[in-house]
Amino acid sequence: MSDFNKSAIDADIRPHSITEDQLSSDNVSHDMWEWDDPGDATPVLHLRDDWDIEFPDDVEIGGDLDVGGDLDVGGDLDIGEDLLVTRHAYVGSWLGVVGELCAPFFRSEALDTSPHTPEDDDLSVLYEITTGAGDFTFNLPTAAANADRRLWILKADAAAGAVIIDGEGAEVIYNQDQSYTTLELWHQGDWALLWCDGAQWWKVNGPTWHKVSDPAVDWLGSKTAGWTADSFTSGWEVDFSAVVPAGTKAVRLFTLLYDAGGGLGRIWWRKSGDTNISNTPGAGQEWSHQLFYLIGDAGPNYLSEQVVLWLSADYKVQIAVEATDFDVYLAYPIEYLL
Repeated sequence: MSDFNKSAIDADIRPHSITEDQLSSDNVSHDMWEWDDPGDATPVLHLRDDWDIEFPDDVEIGGDLDVGGDLDVGGDLDIGEDLLVTRHAYVGSWLGVVGELCAPFFRSEALDTSPHTPEDDDLSVLYEITTGAGDFTFNLPTAAANADRRLWILKADAAAGAVIIDGEGAEVIYNQDQSYTTLELWHQGDWALLWCDGAQWWKVNGPTWHKVSDPAVDWLGSKTAGWTADSFTSGWEVDFSAVVPAGTKAVRLFTLLYDAGGGLGRIWWRKSGDTNISNTPGAGQEWSHQLFYLIGDAGPNYLSEQVVLWLSADYKVQIAVEATDFDVYLAYPIEYLL
C-alpha cells in the first residue's frame, strides 16, 4: 500500500462515499471503520471495536483519528486534529498532531491461564492474576528489550495457588540490595511493581509487611544442646525458605529463651554469612544484633519477645549464644517483609 492520505476529510465526506479502495491495506478494510458525524464540524474517523491497524508507510489525516485497538505506522503519522489510541501506538518515523494526543501509558489485563509471558515493548500493564488452586507462573520478558517499562502484578484471588514471578533465563530480580531468581505472591492482595532498567528487573514498590493468613502454631525449630560459645559459624542456622515466599527480606516471629541454671548470657542473630557482623559477636561487641541479654537469678529463667529477623538471599539466619546451656526456640513467622 502507498501512503494513506485523507487530508481532504471535511463535512462533505460521508460513510457511503468511503470505498474499499480508499480505505484498505493488507489487513484493514472499510467495514472496520465508521464516521462520527457531528453535523456542523469535521467528521471523526473511528476504527471500530478493538480492531488493530497497521500501515507500512505514511499516514496523513486532516481530522481526528480514533483507534480502538493498536495503531502501528511504519512511516510518518500526521494528524490534522486529535489522535486517540485506546491501546498501543507505534510510529516508525515522526508523529505530528495539531490537536490533542491521547494514548495510554498504562492498561490492565486479567489472567487466569498459566504460564504467561508479556510481549516485549508493550505498555506498562497491571496484571490481575487469578491462580486457583495451582501456582501461576508469570515469566518476565527479557530485560534488554524492555528498558524503562513497569509491570504491576497482583494476586487477585484467595485460592491456595501462588503467583511465581520468574526472570527470563538466568536473569534475576532485584529487591533492594538482594537478587532473587523468582519472587512469589502468596496471599490475596499481594502485589509487586517491577521496573526494568534495560539490564535487569527491579522490584521498586517499597517492601511491605504481609500477614501470614494461617500461621502454624508449633515451634519452627529449637536448639537445646551442642552450642559453641560466641560463634555464628558453630551456632544454629535457621532456614525459612519453606515458610516464606521467594523474595522475602525479613520475618516477624515469637522467640523464647530458657535457661535452667541461671546466670548471665547474650544471644545474637545475623543474616547467614553476613561479613559485616563478626563471627564471634561477643568478642566483637556486636550490641546491635543482640536478641536477648539475660541477667538471671538462680533459675530457671525465661525471656520471650516478638522480634524481626532479616534474612539472607537464601532465607537463612544464624544464631549465636554466650552461655552454652541456653535453650532457644523460634516460632513460625506471623508476618513477612516482601
